[in-house]
Amino acid sequence: CVSIGCNTDPSKNLKCVNASEWWSQCVACSEEAFDEDCGFWTEDLLVAAEAACSTTCSVPHPRPRPTPKPCVPATLAGCPASLSCVKKDDNWAQCVDCDPERFELECPYLWDANFIAAAEETCGRKCLGERNSQCVSIGCNPDPSKNLTCVSSHPKWSQCVDCSPAAFQQDCGLWSKKLLVAAEAACSTRCSARLRLL
Repeated sequence: CVSIGCNTDPSKNLKCVNASEWWSQCVACSEEAFDEDCGFWTEDLLVAAEAACSTTCSVPHPRPRPTPKPCVPATLAGCPASLSCVKKDDNWAQCVDCDPERFELECPYLWDANFIAAAEETCGRKCLGERNSQCVSIGCNPDPSKNLTCVSSHPKWSQCVDCSPAAFQQDCGLWSKKLLVAAEAACSTRCSARLRLL
């Protein structure tokens, strides 16, 4: 909602949340939608969204998510020496860390499909979803040892679920009911965790 407003349909319960002077995002404030989304936001967006929606994120933030730093689309200038300017389109470019570990950490959380393709080309890397990351615009890492399955809980939300027994039980108590039901079906197992979001 940087250049447009959020859908005003009351059933969607959307609020435009300002994460910084140059980034705003429509946030669904319903409890289920908020908890499905909040674990993937930057720290700045999370703090602002919790205030705007008068709630807190019950999903732990496993890793810090940096706030995107814009650069100049026309010239690809404006990034520190350690980062590359990646152009999504004529209106948006952002600094990206092409270091393998940072790229793997950041790419599933901050980018849409067009930007991911540009970042993959710039950095010479493939963006793959890891445990608990989104798989809406990317696929889950196909490495068999990771045992990941892309599970959809909503037409606009899917996430990589680790179907190995220990990981599944560790994660499942934090999922929304819709994601839990879909993940149990996809992984052919049941959640026995005590804490379950209803």
